[in-house]
Amino acid sequence: MLKNALKLPWRQENVPHCLIDIIRGCNVVCENCYNTDSAHVKPLQEVKDEIDLMVKHRKLHSLAIIGGEPLLHPKLDEILEYVNSKNILVELFSNGLLLTEKRLEELAKLKVKLIFVHIEKGQIRKDLPINATEDEVKELRYKIAKRVHNAGIEVGTIFTSYKDDMHSINIALEEAIAERSMTYLIVTLFRDYTRFNTLKGDMEKGFQGSIDFKKKTDEVPYSNFDVMKYMHEQYGFKPFAFLSSNREAYDPRWVSYLLAVFYPKDGGEPIYHSIKSGYLEKFYLFAHYTIKGKYPFFQEQDEKKAYALLKLNGLFGGDLKGNRAFLKRIKKQEGELKLLRVLFQAPAKIDSDGTLSYCDTCPDAVVKNGKIVPACVGDQL
Repeated sequence: MLKNALKLPWRQENVPHCLIDIIRGCNVVCENCYNTDSAHVKPLQEVKDEIDLMVKHRKLHSLAIIGGEPLLHPKLDEILEYVNSKNILVELFSNGLLLTEKRLEELAKLKVKLIFVHIEKGQIRKDLPINATEDEVKELRYKIAKRVHNAGIEVGTIFTSYKDDMHSINIALEEAIAERSMTYLIVTLFRDYTRFNTLKGDMEKGFQGSIDFKKKTDEVPYSNFDVMKYMHEQYGFKPFAFLSSNREAYDPRWVSYLLAVFYPKDGGEPIYHSIKSGYLEKFYLFAHYTIKGKYPFFQEQDEKKAYALLKLNGLFGGDLKGNRAFLKRIKKQEGELKLLRVLFQAPAKIDSDGTLSYCDTCPDAVVKNGKIVPACVGDQL
């Protein structure tokens, strides 16, 4: 399944991304949230120190502000200004409750490039009824996604996937395809972190821990191999890129798909095509690193570049036949083209020998007690 997929070339010292966890207070209750630490607000100076630590150890192209709910932090604007001063692009993760038009205007001025909105079934939140239907949840996601998009900020959505309910992947993917304002989709495979015991270590030396097998859990073993098989069976898609684990070169912890989606002006159904990586993408990563000294991470929407990518990708090792067929199909139609980036994340797990397996170089790492650690297990350390 990983044949021809781009293996991301990052090393520990040049990872282009990280997370900065600024608050644990939240105004929404989510099922199976990995944040188990007590609610608190990090002082501005502590957040700045964490950003400085990440800048020292990584060549950051972008970073994401997370929580809890980051918009509850009283110094969020100052934090964003500090990130901007480092010439790093900013992403934000939010449940969307506080994303008013006025606040989004302010965030756009503070150069927030992308907001991931987390709204899914099972949340307890004041803008959804208890036991909300999937249609009610979807309507709210669309409403907030369009509000973010109208402010000139790209928008992504996030949801948790369970092995015994993989059909939810279809719902999330088809929703992201249908809504032109959505340009990113992150799907996190469920992991029950409450069973983790005595986890110790850091990303330089590795982590050791154990699992409480006596504790009842809803977890069903689930990996990106399951996801890749499912995506191929359902849509015929093959992965565009992947990131392996710290232990095995071809254990895909991150698997991404890149879709070209065309929206006919007459309101017809979106037309989409899965792009296969080729030599063009490898050259682009090499050239970007050589010229700018860092790998790219966040990719801004640009319709002209999307058309160019489809043409050049096919010529340089991508899916020449498929790209040409897609371009021919949309050639005589008026409409809008976007690139939809879909990422499946397999969270860290403890192997049978007690060693923690997680994303190699972990672009979603945070600072915990002065050390860089995977965000998904930060509260267990």
